[in-house]
Amino acid sequence: MTPTTPNRNSKFVVVAVPVADETRHLMSTEEFAAMCDDAILINVARGPMVDQAALVDALEAGVFGGTALDIFEAEPLPEEATLWELKEILITPHCAGSTEDYYRNVADLARENLAHIAAGEELVNRIV
Repeated sequence: MTPTTPNRNSKFVVVAVPVADETRHLMSTEEFAAMCDDAILINVARGPMVDQAALVDALEAGVFGGTALDIFEAEPLPEEATLWELKEILITPHCAGSTEDYYRNVADLARENLAHIAAGEELVNRIV
């Protein structure tokens, strides 16, 4: 099993990786086939991490249980996309990470990192 292959016993597989050439289509046919038949895939990373064509094929074939997506290969998800028609999917409007305090927390983090930059120190968090 590679680090990117889901464990056959996992009920939830969450994709939360940065955008890079190595992570494009991180989840595709092989990875879907490795999931248990009632597993749920959740992508909170970026759209290209999940191969949408392979995802549609896997869901239509019942390879695994379903998916929740907040992001897609094409944004916004086109009206004619097959994903809209599938019952095994929960689609959220690219705001799953939003909270009441999101912008205040981001501003606090930015201020903290500016202080770290001024002091020549490592940043607290490079991803917002």
